[in-house]
Amino acid sequence: MNTITLQALEGSIEKWQQIVASTKAEDQGGRNCPLCDMFWVGCCRGCPVSEATGMSLCVGSPYAKWTTHMHSHSRSPSYHRHRGCKECLRLAEAELAFLVGLIPDKG
Repeated sequence: MNTITLQALEGSIEKWQQIVASTKAEDQGGRNCPLCDMFWVGCCRGCPVSEATGMSLCVGSPYAKWTTHMHSHSRSPSYHRHRGCKECLRLAEAELAFLVGLIPDKG
């Protein structure tokens, strides 16, 4: 993974760390995702998420379940964890763990 892609991955991890930590942190889909900002135009070609799942648009990643669950709360294009919703927290933590798992080993 090149340095620029790693930086975008780290930015996406930071976004999800904030979502896990606070019900006020927002997920605006590709509008506030450093990886989407870098790879979405090319149909996700080269995105570490797409490479891991073999699909585009985060299909096959925990993010797909997150968005489905978010629709049970709201149809807003901006999502956040809902206070007291254990499923929101579980899914946000799953997305964070998935992204962290994409960091290449340094060895």
